[in-house]
Amino acid sequence: MMSYLMYGYANGIQSAKLKIESAFQVHFEERHSSYWGNYFLYGSVSQLLLEIKKNIDQIDGEALERQFPQYPTLLYISAPDDFSVIANKLPHEFLLLRKEIF
Repeated sequence: MMSYLMYGYANGIQSAKLKIESAFQVHFEERHSSYWGNYFLYGSVSQLLLEIKKNIDQIDGEALERQFPQYPTLLYISAPDDFSVIANKLPHEFLLLRKEIF
């Protein structure tokens, strides 16, 4: 079973990074993409994968997740485990916007 979760965060990407690093006791790697801009990554696809991205398309300036423009920062989680374990570690400022389980 694989869980795919997306959370919205009302503050900036650096603040989100610090809160998630503290909650999960991990260290993010900073990456750059012409599509996403600067973003943070932790983990691997086969294990726990955490990605923190700005909710802005670098090409057209629109929200990447157009149905959630009120959240400037997004946290994407892919995990092979039960998502409730992950959700319990998250600071309360992160709001679950999407959940898919396969």
